Amino acid sequence: MNLHKIVNNSFIEASKQFKEKIFSSDKNFLVLSLSMESFAELFFPNKNNQIYPKNLQNKTFPELFKIFNDEEIHKVNEFKTYKRQKEWMCGRYIIKQLVSKIYSVEMKHIHVSTKTNGAPYLKDFPEKNISISHSGKYAIGAITLSNQTQIGIDIENITQPRSNEFCSIAFSQNELNYLKKEPFQQLYVNWTIKEAYLKLIEQGFHENLKQVEVLDNKIYHRGELMETSIKTTKIDSEYIFSVVSN
Repeated sequence: MNLHKIVNNSFIEASKQFKEKIFSSDKNFLVLSLSMESFAELFFPNKNNQIYPKNLQNKTFPELFKIFNDEEIHKVNEFKTYKRQKEWMCGRYIIKQLVSKIYSVEMKHIHVSTKTNGAPYLKDFPEKNISISHSGKYAIGAITLSNQTQIGIDIENITQPRSNEFCSIAFSQNELNYLKKEPFQQLYVNWTIKEAYLKLIEQGFHENLKQVEVLDNKIYHRGELMETSIKTTKIDSEYIFSVVSN
């Protein structure tokens, strides 16, 4: 069974309605993005308050209760801002969509849990590796189709300037020397690759950022070349994402 083809085809009509983008760049995983605006239009119609958090109740937001279970709804209601609520729900909605297409399971019965190190995982399908990221206008998620594959994903807005202080914290001297010779946007490519790799190894910011170096589209961890596959893709003129898989 070609899961990649089946899942990709099943999103054709949904993509027209929800403005989703399915990226089919590798036979071992799928990536789906969704704009935050589209998610808000779909689930929060005619709700003018875009600052304060929503109090999700079944009678006012019945469609969300078809997607998220009681534990997830409770967590959403604990967030202090609407922005954080939207980011959290949008990312998990993407993963639930992908899983529901692969396994034909209702989204409410798909549990996206979090490990102690913060990495998301599928409670009922632990053999499938997932990764979630969000930035500005978009949330994005990835799921593996091969049980042997691990994955990390990161999305960034390439139009937002980064300070010299950020660069000195985020990149090693080797990387800074490399980036000086490259176009400005390469900084964002390198940063998304680095973040995606840290998610793949489930370290996040628990690892020293300078111990992971991205040079010539290769990843070095503590000086050792890592055997990884890297794919960087542009969503639109403002956003790119990188996927790192083993």
